Amino acid sequence: MSNVDIVRSGYEAFARQDIPALLSLFDDSVEWYSPDELPEGGTYRGPAGVDEFFAKLPTYYGELHGDPDRFYEVDDRVIVEGRQYGSVVGGAAFECGFAHFWTLRDGKVTAFREYSDTGRVLSLISPPLTAT
Repeated sequence: MSNVDIVRSGYEAFARQDIPALLSLFDDSVEWYSPDELPEGGTYRGPAGVDEFFAKLPTYYGELHGDPDRFYEVDDRVIVEGRQYGSVVGGAAFECGFAHFWTLRDGKVTAFREYSDTGRVLSLISPPLTAT
């Protein structure tokens, strides 16, 4: 199975809400990064840490989907462009682009970094800041 196939299977597992299948793709030393600005953001280590990340999502999102569009394989990395969409708790819908950077070694994911329009999501999760 190619690195792209492994990463693609991760998106398929997430779409099925099969987090155990997704976690099975990760090396014990995996580092998962979601933008610090997001309430669930930060760096999570190991499959248990990544599981903690996914366990936090229902606190903030009523619905969350990822729609990967393009996959680029460069050495041990797979870069994915796509769109994420859903709704925050309370019902406001959102859609924004993402770029995900996956690093693999020996068929296992060792690192994941997410880049997305955090401002769009944050404006829906919490009241926007205003100047005083």
